[in-house]
Parts: sequence; C-alpha cells; structure tokens
Amino acid sequence: MLRVIWVAGLLSLLSPFSGIAGAHDARAQTYPNRPVKLVTPSGAGGPTDLLARVIADALSAELGQRFIIDNKPSAGGVVAGETVANAPKDGYTLLYANSSTQSINPALYPSMPYDPAVALIPVIHVSVTPMMMVVHPSFPAKTVQDLLAYDRANPGKLNFGHAGAGTLPHLVFEMFRLATKIHAVPVAYNGGAASLQALVAGEVPVTFETVPLLLPRVQAGLVRPLAVTSKARHPDLPDVPTMAEVGYPEVVALSWTGLVAPAGTPPEIVNLLNAKLNADFQKPELRDKMKTLGAELKGGTPADFAAWIAEERGRWTRVVKESGATP
Repeated sequence: MLRVIWVAGLLSLLSPFSGIAGAHDARAQTYPNRPVKLVTPSGAGGPTDLLARVIADALSAELGQRFIIDNKPSAGGVVAGETVANAPKDGYTLLYANSSTQSINPALYPSMPYDPAVALIPVIHVSVTPMMMVVHPSFPAKTVQDLLAYDRANPGKLNFGHAGAGTLPHLVFEMFRLATKIHAVPVAYNGGAASLQALVAGEVPVTFETVPLLLPRVQAGLVRPLAVTSKARHPDLPDVPTMAEVGYPEVVALSWTGLVAPAGTPPEIVNLLNAKLNADFQKPELRDKMKTLGAELKGGTPADFAAWIAEERGRWTRVVKESGATP
C-alpha cells in the first residue's frame, strides 16, 4: 500500500514536467503549420542563394510547407544574420549561413550588432566547396612556384584580383600571402563575377574563386588553374594539385554553407530539421543537384556543425589578425 502511495506521489511531482514534454512533442508534431522564411546572405542567383534554393525545395517537400527564400545580401551577410538573430525563436525564420556569416564576419567587423556564436545555433552543415587559384592564359606562370618566382623578380608589380575587401577570395589571398610572403598587390572588385570578368579581360593576372565559378572558364581555356585549396584534388580537375602538394599545407580554405536558427529555438524543431535533411542528403537526386552546383554535401549533427564553425572561426580570426584585413 505504501509503495502505491509513493509511486502515485512521484507521478504527481513529475506531471508538470510531463506536461512540458508533451507540449514540446506537440509543437514538433505540428511544425511547420505555416510557411518558413529562409534568409540568405547572398543576392538572387549567387552561389549561396542557389544552394539555399535546393535545400528550401527539399524541406518544402519533406514537411509540407513552403520554405521561402528571403535574400539579404547587404554588409557581407551581417544584415541577414542580424535579421535571424532578432527573429522569434519558433523555427519560422532560419538563416542559410555561410563561411562569412558564421566565421569570417566576427573577426572582420570590430563591433557586430550580434555574436553569431551566441545569437544563432547550428542545425546542420550542408555543403563545402573548394577554392582555386587561376591565372590569365597570357601570364607566364604555369605553376604556383612559377608565380612566386615571377613575384620575386618583379616585386610589387603583380596585381591579385578578388571579389571585394573582406570576402572569402580576399582572405584566401591573405592566407596565401602569409604562407608565401608574396608581394602581390590585392585589387578589389565588386563581387566574384566582376573579379572574374577583370581576370578574363586581362586587367589582373591572378585570382582565387570557388571551383564552380571557375570550372566553365577553365574548360573554355579562358583561365589556367594553378592549385586548389582543398585537402584533396577536385574530381573534375584531377591534374590540378592542392596547395599542400605544392608546399603550402596551411593554405586550406573552403567555401561552405549550413542551416542555423535563432538561439532559443526549441531543440525538437532543430532536431526535426536536422533529421529530415540528413535523410535527404542520402538521396542520389539531391546529391546530383548539389554536385551540379559544385558543392559536396556534408550533414551530421548540430554538434558536428558547431565544432566545424568554431574551427573555421579560429582559422579566419588568425588570418584577419595577422594580415590586418579590413572590410
């Protein structure tokens, strides 16, 4: 009899917590019951935007509600991040984040209106894309070592185009400069398209950009590849060495994307989104779509993505500090 009373008393003590758990479960079961906004830090048609649209379509199909892209390309992604950081913590406003929003901007901007490490929580790591160094076909360098030899023989005369101060191509150049002590002068353009147009036109002889942007130009003979910044060679460019292979293992840089949410978003919603996308990432059709955009799918847990972001933030904080790069 005493045991029955004790068990009944214990259940009565747990009942409030059971109610909370039940409410959480119910919220996860009904989410989403209206369209979800997926904020992206790039303009329509940009690399991050194109990847975000694939993920939005996948989630719309999985969860039966529209995931709507909201482009906010201003201030290198700071505006997009701030929008989501200040949004309600209900899973209906998410950020399709990239290397700038989560790891570069905190190092680059001395006083951001929010800290991505505090205001935003990881949901899932979506993709990685390697960078590549290319030169104009008329430039005499056939290898990275040729480029450095030219620079030593012509100090201060080599111009290095990039997509704008504080962008990933600019910081990859700074990473390369720190490793090689190259004397090249960085020349900023308004975005990757303008930078590549200048390179193809012969205004500047060398640049870094993502492989998807460069690959068609490489195949057309408009630019010559020298090295990729991934740890392994790119499958579509098997003859192009990595930076490690040419003597600079510290020059490792990837453009990457992932899904994050406002801090305080219910964990059951985060876990639901993570589970749905991890399952989708195993589908050949989705992998093929991302491959056509030059991206390799990643996946994993929110904790996996958090560790990746922390490592990347450390990498770019060092590059910004040692190079003196400013936005």
